[in-house]
Amino acid sequence: MASESGMNRRHFFKHVAAYSALAVPGIQFIRTIQANAQELRRRNKSVIIMWMGGGPATIDIWDLKPGRPTGGEFTEINTRVNGLRISQHMSRTAQQMQHLAVIRSLTTTEGDHNRGRQLMHTSYVPNPALQFPSIGAVAAHEIPKLQGYRDISLPSYIAVGGAADGPGFLGMAYAPFNVQNPGSPPENIRPPQNLASNENEMSDRIQRRSRLFHAIEDPFTASRVPHLSGTNRSRFADASNAHSEIYRKGFSLVASTEGQVFDLRNERTTLMEEYGASGTGNNNFGRSAIMARRLV
Repeated sequence: MASESGMNRRHFFKHVAAYSALAVPGIQFIRTIQANAQELRRRNKSVIIMWMGGGPATIDIWDLKPGRPTGGEFTEINTRVNGLRISQHMSRTAQQMQHLAVIRSLTTTEGDHNRGRQLMHTSYVPNPALQFPSIGAVAAHEIPKLQGYRDISLPSYIAVGGAADGPGFLGMAYAPFNVQNPGSPPENIRPPQNLASNENEMSDRIQRRSRLFHAIEDPFTASRVPHLSGTNRSRFADASNAHSEIYRKGFSLVASTEGQVFDLRNERTTLMEEYGASGTGNNNFGRSAIMARRLV
C-alpha cells in the first residue's frame, strides 16, 4: 500500500538494498582485518597513508595513456617491472617499482575534491545525516579486538603534518592524534617543565594527577548508567566514556618513554637529509615521512 508521499514496500526495500550496497566496502575492510589477524599479529603490520592532496594528475605520473585523446603530455619510461611504464619525470621511482603497486582501475562519479576525499578515506559518499569514520578510525576500533593484541601507550591512529578525517559515529575515542609540527614533541604530551626536578619525581606527580582525575571522573561516568556494571558499563558509548578513555591514553603517553618517538633530534643526519627532513630544501613533508617511519 502506497503512502501519500509515494513510498511503498517495493520502493522502501529498493532503498534498503542501495544503502546496503554502500556499506559493502567498509564491511569488506573489517573482514580483511579479521581474515588476516594471525598475519597482522606475526608481522605487526602498520599502514602509512601519504595523502598528497593537490598532487599531479594521474595522466602525468602513473597512467599517461600515450596516443589517446585523454593522454598526458609527457613521455613514458620503463620500470623495474616488465610492461609497467610511468612518467619520464619519475626515474628514481621507476627503479623501485618492484616494491609498488599502481591501481589504474579506480573510477568515481564524484566531481568535487572534498567529496572525493571523503569517499577515499571512508568508502562512503558524503551524507548530511551521518558522519562515517575514516579508515584510520575503523582500524583503531577493530584491531584491538584481535586475539593477542598488545596495548601500548602510542595512539593507534596518528595524523602527522596536517588534519585527518575523523572518527565519525565511532566517537572521539577513535579520533586521530594530530602531530602538527613533525620533529618536535607535541606540546600536549609534555609535562610542565617545572613539574619536578628529576624523572622519578615527575613520574610520581603524573601518576598522582592521574589518580585525582579518575577520582573525579569515574563516579561521574558511573552515574550516567547506574544500572550497568563491569563489562556492560565499559561498552556503554557516550561522550563521558570517550572523554575518560582519551585522558587515560593521554596520561599513559605522557608517563611513557614511547612518547620520545615524536622527537627527531637524535635521528641520524644522513637519514634526515635523504628524507628531505634537514639540510638544503628541508620541508615539512620530509619530516612527516620520517616521523611515520619511526612510528611503525
